[in-house]
Amino acid sequence: MGFGIYHSVAAVRSLGGPAVTVDTAPRLDKFFKTGAVFRMNIQTRFDLETAEDALAWRIKKIAAYG
Repeated sequence: MGFGIYHSVAAVRSLGGPAVTVDTAPRLDKFFKTGAVFRMNIQTRFDLETAEDALAWRIKKIAAYG
């Protein structure tokens, strides 16, 4: 690809594969003309929402403090 990662890596990531890393984010951002922080925030939000969905039944059982 034109931004320093292999086609297979980009394809796997676009299909829900491994997360965007701090190594890959700057390359993607250079290519798409966005910021690395923007790309990492998207990844962090996705990771958090995925974890919340997977743990929803456990989270419901936790009593709030106070």
